[in-house]
Amino acid sequence: MTSVPLKDYHDEEHDGRVLIQTYVGADKTDTKLEFMHYPMQFIYKIFSSGLVKGSTVMNFCIGPTIAQHMILADFFDEIYLFDSSDANLQEVTRWLNGDDGALDWSHSAMFACELKNERAQWKEQQEKVRRAIKQVLKFDITTDEPLGSAALLPVDCVFTAFYLEVSKDFHSYLRNLKKISSLLKVGGHLVLIFTSDPSLNQHKFGVLKLSEQSVKKALQDAGCNITLWETYESKLNSHLLDHEYLVSAVACKDRHA
Repeated sequence: MTSVPLKDYHDEEHDGRVLIQTYVGADKTDTKLEFMHYPMQFIYKIFSSGLVKGSTVMNFCIGPTIAQHMILADFFDEIYLFDSSDANLQEVTRWLNGDDGALDWSHSAMFACELKNERAQWKEQQEKVRRAIKQVLKFDITTDEPLGSAALLPVDCVFTAFYLEVSKDFHSYLRNLKKISSLLKVGGHLVLIFTSDPSLNQHKFGVLKLSEQSVKKALQDAGCNITLWETYESKLNSHLLDHEYLVSAVACKDRHA
C-alpha cells in the first residue's frame, strides 16, 4: 500500500497530455493494446451489430482521449464530450482545431479504419470525428449540477471508459453513475468499460476495486437493465499498471432512478 496521498481525478488538475502519451501513444505496445485497441474493438462490435442505435452520444473517458470517437463517429451524428479537467478539455479542443502541437491521434484513426477494412481512409476518419463532435463541455461530477448552466436534452447513448471507478468511495461511485445515467433517454443505452485497481502514471489516482456483482447492482439501482456483459482477463505485464481484468457492459435504461 502506497503512503503517497492518492489524487481525486474528478477534483484535481493533472497532466492529461502525459497520461495519454504514457499509455496510448503511437509508440506504446501492451498498454495501447489494452487501453485503446480493446475498447475500440468492443464498441465497434456493439455498434456495428445494431444492439445500440441512435443519433446522439455522450462520452466520458479518462484523459483528453479521442480514440473511441474514431468509432463513435461512424454510428452517431452528434457526439458530446465531457471531462472534469480544464486542461484535458483544452487538449481536446486543440486537436479539434488542428492546432500545431496537438496530440497525435492518427494511429487510432488507422486502427478504427482497419476494423472496417478501410485503412487508407484514416485521414478522412479524423475529419469525420471533428465534424461529429458538437460540444466539449466541463462536467463537474462532484456537484449537484455537473453541467452547470449548460442545457442538453437526454441522449440515445452514454459511453464511459475508465472514468467512474476513479471515485473517492463506492457511495461516490453510485452517485456518479446515477448522474451519468440521468443524461440518457428511457430506452437509451449505457456502454461501460472499467478495470480493477489500476495505478496510473505519476498521478496515482485513487481507484476503486470494483467487483462485477457490485457494478451490476449499481446499474440496476440506476434504472438500467444489463443486456451484455463481457469480462476480459488482463494480459498486461507492465510496471505502469496493475489490474486484474477489464469488463465491458451494455445496459438499457428502462426507468428513471
